[in-house]
Amino acid sequence: MKSIFLYESYRAFLQDYYNHKKGSNPSFSFRFFAKKAGLNSSNYLKLVMDGQRGLTHKSVHKFIKGLQLNEWESLYFENLVFFNQAKEKEEKDFYYKNMELARSHQTQAFLSKDQYDVLSDWLPLAIKELAHLQDFVLDSKWISQRFDHKATKEDVKEALKTLERLQLVSIDHEQNTIMSTDQNLQTPEVDASGPIAQYHKKILDLAKTAIDQQNVDHRCMNALIVAVEKRDLPAAFAKIGKFVREMNALFSQGKKNYDAVYELSIQLFRLDIDV
Repeated sequence: MKSIFLYESYRAFLQDYYNHKKGSNPSFSFRFFAKKAGLNSSNYLKLVMDGQRGLTHKSVHKFIKGLQLNEWESLYFENLVFFNQAKEKEEKDFYYKNMELARSHQTQAFLSKDQYDVLSDWLPLAIKELAHLQDFVLDSKWISQRFDHKATKEDVKEALKTLERLQLVSIDHEQNTIMSTDQNLQTPEVDASGPIAQYHKKILDLAKTAIDQQNVDHRCMNALIVAVEKRDLPAAFAKIGKFVREMNALFSQGKKNYDAVYELSIQLFRLDIDV
């Protein structure tokens, strides 16, 4: 059987893996694999191979256990799965880059799927902030309703699991309570432009919706078109960064009566092109 690093379809890899195991050991079965991987369904491997099921963060790691992959193979397989299942180009590019890093045995530039999910989407950190509200309820349906159903209950559940795995929140499942931790989002020193671009696209979509749906007393939208000297741009970017830090300090004073979650976005971008 060829190396996993030569595959760009995880289903093809699983099919070859099964055929290889079955050819060398006729007693090998889907049930045997399920037991080794800790899967509840004895037929799950077949369903995934046949394209009838996908893999989640949890089931990926069960498959890695069942496949007995080493560290580099595990990293490659996990990113191969999410590369195949990604729907947007930016996601595919991100996971493919991780696949190439795994091929060359370089981990210093890796972003995990959890890190990518937090960097590329508004929901996880919005839930983290929502938890500061006085009337917060740790319930996926309530959270979804509070965000005006911009995220489904299933999206909320996954975001909570991601926050918990990254230790950005601590959840007491018996008491059904949640607390933010002092843990920061730790990421390697790499170019995160892919997930960050995804984040800003989603935020801009939310902003467009807010223009139509929110009363002017609850939103502030300003726009300014100006001619500039390009040499002034670094100073302008620095002023914007300073303003954002000041706003963060204003709203992060340890108050106990938070009652809403807001998104602050500032865009300064070029309208014309050189001709």
